[in-house]
Amino acid sequence: MNSEWIPAIVVTALFVGFIALALRLTKVPVGRADPRGEQLATFVDLLAADPTDRLARDQLRSLLAGPQWNGSQYVPSLQTTQRKFLEIAPVVVNDNDGEDLFKWFIHHFSRMPSPAIVYEIVATLAKFVEWPGNEGRYRDVVVYSAATLKLTSSYLKYLYEVGLGAVSASHGTPLAKTQALGLGRLHYATLRPDGKLTLYDEQALANDIAARS
Repeated sequence: MNSEWIPAIVVTALFVGFIALALRLTKVPVGRADPRGEQLATFVDLLAADPTDRLARDQLRSLLAGPQWNGSQYVPSLQTTQRKFLEIAPVVVNDNDGEDLFKWFIHHFSRMPSPAIVYEIVATLAKFVEWPGNEGRYRDVVVYSAATLKLTSSYLKYLYEVGLGAVSASHGTPLAKTQALGLGRLHYATLRPDGKLTLYDEQALANDIAARS
């Protein structure tokens, strides 16, 4: 073998090895089962059958408190599980423990969220905001979720408008107004380059809410 070829061969081998390692680290497990995804589906199914199942809640919370998913959350089977959880969320989030579980769900999937799932999360949050039904008790969950997901201005505007509708429907109860204020602040912040509200923004929010009370 010509000795002049050896450096080129070594460099090529190192390059191929690097590419293979990179692909292995970033590969999305579409073709094989993801153990965490299977566990998540199991616990969500148990909660769907019995939203008060304490063991299922604790196990699901433990799983969501672990390492976050990356691109694997785009796997169709995982999205199916996420949708099922969102379907039962209004029943699960009926106490402090359920609120905490929902917050863990939002936190866990806040990294590289699927656009389709974000849309459905917003629809679920809108159900929490609407009045009557929740009577403002989900306001912390709603505001936390909206902030954690870094929702776009259009989504935040929509939730804010739903919140203002809740103020009208409740005839201006303190809880409804607090909920609308939290959502309004998030929305108005997205309209500012530095993300900070001005006195004019606060006054506009106060006027919006007062007009619906």
